[in-house]
Amino acid sequence: MSAQPTVSYTLDPKQAILAGASTRITETGKYVGIFTRAEAFTTRDGARGVEFSFKDNNGASAEFLTLYTHHADGKEAYGIAVLYAIMTCLRVKKIVARSGPIEKYDIATRTRGVFTVDLLPDLMNKPIGVLLQHEFYTNKQNQPRERMGIFMPFEANTNLIAAEILEGVAQPEKLAKAVSTLRDRVQAPRNGAAAAAPATTTAAAGGSGFDGFDDDIPF
Repeated sequence: MSAQPTVSYTLDPKQAILAGASTRITETGKYVGIFTRAEAFTTRDGARGVEFSFKDNNGASAEFLTLYTHHADGKEAYGIAVLYAIMTCLRVKKIVARSGPIEKYDIATRTRGVFTVDLLPDLMNKPIGVLLQHEFYTNKQNQPRERMGIFMPFEANTNLIAAEILEGVAQPEKLAKAVSTLRDRVQAPRNGAAAAAPATTTAAAGGSGFDGFDDDIPF
């Protein structure tokens, strides 16, 4: 009878560190990874936006990163500037939603499974950097809640933000300053006020209004 092969393991320190660690991103900071989901959505009242799932290079993830791009009346919301900044950092001029299956947690059914949704594949599975901000807020019932939000994207391999890419800047300068001043965000209680789309400061688009976005795009 032949001898059984000897079982052996070689220590992987990176895996060892992950034991007992959270796989969720819950802290404000700078992350590099990919969007594993970019889903176009329309709310019941007609507002539109894009919801992202993000996984960083260490395997930690953040779900429900929501950008509202249009109000119910069709007017642009500030989130569209952040979306354009993401497109710029990924060097994508146009995105088109395509129906397709993807695994996700569905809030409506409170289940995780494979659902067919409107995906934006040009934004998915490509290296990107993001500054994520931990936000504390109150819901419609004035109950305290928290979430992660996209504060500002940047190009993963250069650290350039959208404004620098569009201006043809070679060396990144603005990201380090943004990181140094980034803090958790706390919204005041609603006090019965109507629900509002998540807001992001103008730094999220790199200080650019993106006027004439199709003109002189350097990619």
